[in-house]
Amino acid sequence: MPSIGVIILKVKSRIAAARQVAFMRVVDMNIPSFKNQIYDKLSGLAHEDTVRFAWLCAVRALPFLGVEGNFNLWREGEQHKHLLSILRAIWVVGINDTTAVYNSALRVSIANRDFITADALATHAVLPACYAAEAAWIHVDNCSNASYYAAEAAHCAEYAASFCGIDITLILLQDLDTIKSGGRNFHKDTTIYGKVWSNFQKALSDIDCTYLGKWYAALFLSGLILSDEDEQKIRFLINMPTDIYFEGSNAVEEYLLGYKPHKTAASESTIAPCTIFLSYCSIDRDLADIICDYFDERHSIELKRYDSLPYKGSLKSFMQTLPEHDFVIMIVSNGFLESQACMYEVGELISDRNFANKLLFVIVDSEDVNYYKIAPTNSVGANIYNLEGRVQYTTYWETKLAKARESVAQIISDSAKVEHQSELREIQKIVDQDISPFLKYLSDTNGKSFGAMYKTDFQYILQEIKSKQNASNR
Repeated sequence: MPSIGVIILKVKSRIAAARQVAFMRVVDMNIPSFKNQIYDKLSGLAHEDTVRFAWLCAVRALPFLGVEGNFNLWREGEQHKHLLSILRAIWVVGINDTTAVYNSALRVSIANRDFITADALATHAVLPACYAAEAAWIHVDNCSNASYYAAEAAHCAEYAASFCGIDITLILLQDLDTIKSGGRNFHKDTTIYGKVWSNFQKALSDIDCTYLGKWYAALFLSGLILSDEDEQKIRFLINMPTDIYFEGSNAVEEYLLGYKPHKTAASESTIAPCTIFLSYCSIDRDLADIICDYFDERHSIELKRYDSLPYKGSLKSFMQTLPEHDFVIMIVSNGFLESQACMYEVGELISDRNFANKLLFVIVDSEDVNYYKIAPTNSVGANIYNLEGRVQYTTYWETKLAKARESVAQIISDSAKVEHQSELREIQKIVDQDISPFLKYLSDTNGKSFGAMYKTDFQYILQEIKSKQNASNR
């Protein structure tokens, strides 16, 4: 069986042609010195760690393939097949399945070969997956060759990023330093991609590969760490029958519906059926989506959220159903505390003297911005753990009330004013009855950030639900 290196050599002429096309667009990139720097830093690194670094390069490079918001470099009807080939290589290297890396690398080279025209960016976004597979294929004792392929993977990832006007050299160097120190805290902020990230997700959606977009986003959210369940799902995917692989995205997605994770101690720690109301500000939709997906996939519980409201349905009536639910999860962010609709829901909740038994809250902090698909322009962190921050929210609502009164006072017709009195009363209630008691409760209670919740599979919330359910059953 020939080396994967031979396969890679077959696309070298294509790369050379693509680089010629891109030469006038990419200047002063100093790629050779960066590649040599990486190669030197890889010296003495264990084979497993070298492959890990090459894998990170492949993961970071692929989004640049969707920079234009499409995958039109492949013929229509072949885009999903080739994209899945690249991801398959990333998957098998990620779980260290050396039995599958050879064929996976071969498929990546075919995907690269089948570009309609030579394209430097596309080639360098794709090839790190092939180099990572070659690094994994090299025998453990031959670490020098593995280092060569890992350095090539870094070189291609850096080139693809530079082509898009993005510098990821520091991130790749930090990845390598983290691996060498035995750490796991990899850079996971997707905002460095700018529009590239949203265009990549759009391109996946347009070819009915939203499931791949979700997987990729979840991988970054997890800090580029594959969990045990991730590995189970990957093995399920790479063992997919070949005919399904070629049938297209719908067939693959249908195949995935048959996936059932093996039970572990964590997965067996489930909760009894219950109703949960999810309260959040629209700007925090990405966080809400993650929570909803978790409860749906892990516990078959559909959270009630305003997104499920039918066309022309009453928002006020929907919010008034909040007390009827067993539990309420509130994503408390800066936007939440400044939202009239969210504070109305707070008022509905705390009107029940036993609201603390229902309330399950997440306190968004500044670092949680990494969990948004596109980072919000305004601050997301809820500043509730110091007096100045809490006072700021109270004065915000007092100012809002004063401005609302001034606006209504300008209305001449008394009957027209009546139409706005109910909203004034709502804001007055937030100031007089809701905001201060709610902030005091939150600040006196040990809350957790979204990141802390996510990293522990929302165990803080699950344990609280189980504790309440067990208590009610006694």
